Amino acid sequence: MNSKLTHYIKSAWNNFRHNKWYISLMVLSLAIGMFSFVVASIYISFEYNRNSNHKDADRVYRLMVEVKDGGITYLPNPFASELKEKHSEIEAVSLVDGVGDNLYLTTNEEDYYSERKAYYANKDFFKVFVSS
Repeated sequence: MNSKLTHYIKSAWNNFRHNKWYISLMVLSLAIGMFSFVVASIYISFEYNRNSNHKDADRVYRLMVEVKDGGITYLPNPFASELKEKHSEIEAVSLVDGVGDNLYLTTNEEDYYSERKAYYANKDFFKVFVSS
């Protein structure tokens, strides 16, 4: 083994023996930092690649309206339909919204199905998500 490498290993071992808590804290901090960096990188990559299967992904936008109490709601249906009419460069407007806590669905007005959270979309929903 190289004498410099041997010296570095012995020096690191002696430093660890004399400062166990400090070295352990530094190694733990480094591990937490590396883990946080990897998780943040994965999340950012996911956000940037969300619409990558769409041939015009750079032209897809999501619009939301912020409510005064801090919540977020999506565009109301009349506004979404007027948006396409007033701006000719908009090809399609897709609207997705959720309905409160309980929604009762029926097909024959006798048998009801209770849904805790239901979503609805307008008729142009799939025009936006046509893949290449």
